[in-house]
Amino acid sequence: MMRRRAASGVLALLCLVLAAACGSNSESGGGSGGSDSKTTTLNVGLFGALSDAGLITAQKKGYFTAERLDVKFVPSQSAPTIISLTAAGKLDASGTSATPGLFNAISRGVKLKIAADKGKIDPTHSWTGLVVRQDLFGSGAITSVAQLKGKRIGVPDVNTATGAELAKALESAGLSIKDVKLVPQNPADSFAALQSKSVDAAALQEPFIAQATAKKVGHVLLPFGTVMPGAANGIILYGEKLATNKDLSARFLKAYLKGVADYNAAFPTDGKKPVGRDEIVSYLVAATSVKSPELYEKMAPVLLAPDGKVDMASIDAFQQFFKSIGSQQTIVPSSEYLLDAAK
Repeated sequence: MMRRRAASGVLALLCLVLAAACGSNSESGGGSGGSDSKTTTLNVGLFGALSDAGLITAQKKGYFTAERLDVKFVPSQSAPTIISLTAAGKLDASGTSATPGLFNAISRGVKLKIAADKGKIDPTHSWTGLVVRQDLFGSGAITSVAQLKGKRIGVPDVNTATGAELAKALESAGLSIKDVKLVPQNPADSFAALQSKSVDAAALQEPFIAQATAKKVGHVLLPFGTVMPGAANGIILYGEKLATNKDLSARFLKAYLKGVADYNAAFPTDGKKPVGRDEIVSYLVAATSVKSPELYEKMAPVLLAPDGKVDMASIDAFQQFFKSIGSQQTIVPSSEYLLDAAK
């Protein structure tokens, strides 16, 4: 039954992508977007996550249109799926995260490039972290990472940035992922599992961290931003069409970074008064899974690099972890995976 549902979901996504792809090479006036009168259609995959804020804002504000880009968002729920579609040319770009599949594809010669940051973490903006059940923390049963040995921990997928950060958190207490019982489940299911007490802890992202805290379901044991400061949890990934066209790439990044600037103004990190927050929140409420405007005042905001630069140290640390668990074949150098503009 679950296989039939999964197959139906993938088929539905592929149908949506193929429908959008009918116009992906259409440009008014023809050509590849090098002339001022030409508009290029781009299919861009995204999760509808909070870290997609820059992309969502750029589209809502008309910044892509101003750069003669007709950006069509294609929703996806899986990093492996969204990366494979980008590799196949069905998506021209995507908002995703680092996975072993990405680097394995690049090592095989697939023309994919990480083009920009799409959400990083640090000690003061840790929108992802290790959350333990409140009853276990309150009773003193689990008040440190070391006490998680042998415990059940919910995690979306070990082959992700979140999985690598969880491993790093465990390592800080002398443990490894082999010392705990990993329970693969999406963040919503992990939140529910904390409530039902079917897991002892979970690697969560916002808004589930704020919800767990507010409902006294969980306690943040260790923010991942403290163990991997600057880590690139989200990335903008280019397929061949954008990776090999400097003009097209520059226009896309120009529009995207304007969206990032507006988001950062709405959620400032320097103590300044927020500018345009209500407007940005309305965009995110419409386009992400976080539908409560009030939650945006409670959650740790996503940190988006204003210049789009990618933290290469964390990307390389992710690769080392993926290789150590046998998911990645070889370490890919930054010269092969990173667009020059992102360095």
